[in-house]
Amino acid sequence: MDNRPLAILDSGLGGLTIARAIWSRLAYQSTIYLADHQFFPYGDKTALQINRRLIPLMNFLVKSNCKAIVIACNTITATSIKLLRQLYRLPIIGTEPAIKPAIKANLKENIAVWVTHQTAVSPHFKTMIRNLDQRGQIQIVDCAGLADAIEALAQNQSKLKSVLKKYLAKIKINYSALVLGSTHYILVKDLIQQLVPSGVIVIEPSQAIAQQTETILQQFHLLPTSTCPVKRLFFTTADHDQASSTASTLLGSSIIFTPCTL
Repeated sequence: MDNRPLAILDSGLGGLTIARAIWSRLAYQSTIYLADHQFFPYGDKTALQINRRLIPLMNFLVKSNCKAIVIACNTITATSIKLLRQLYRLPIIGTEPAIKPAIKANLKENIAVWVTHQTAVSPHFKTMIRNLDQRGQIQIVDCAGLADAIEALAQNQSKLKSVLKKYLAKIKINYSALVLGSTHYILVKDLIQQLVPSGVIVIEPSQAIAQQTETILQQFHLLPTSTCPVKRLFFTTADHDQASSTASTLLGSSIIFTPCTL
């Protein structure tokens, strides 16, 4: 047993969807959430820029005495998780689009996958698609700018709907499932479900990642006890008031961020 906090890292607020799933599954687990709003969004950055930026962020989390780190960001996972696992010795759990379960559930039907630009061009992601898309049934949609729009328009549902419709219009196939390949997109999953054609299911990996996190913690004997007080800390590298307001709106519950300079 280990009552140290679990760290969760994202470029912004999208990783809160993963955090929420982890809280539901591991009720006694304390967490430290770090949102790098100073460098947000990651989807339009180069791999080199992202890798350089991640070092101070990871060091901050390691110094906080966390026992493991969840990379609650598809872009970081696709671009940098191999490097991070080489540099840091603690368990690191990544986030990838739920394409495999989407294929399994939809058999021969077509699937659309929304991803950030950097995820779309990363060698890791391209290799994964080549291995999974044996029938040519997947359309990858580069949603450059969408993660930024979701945070910016969190309190303006009508404008956010208009933006989402533009990205849905980029899907040129008849599809039965839409895979959300960024944790930011999961923040507005219910809104997306309202906008997709009737019968289309929207698939995201938050519950699977929470399950994998529990499995890894158990494997390394890092699960918490039920007697330890639970703490949830939230940090952002930019405007903490804005982050708190937007996060509270998107999740429907009060979340207070603390500023940190990295």
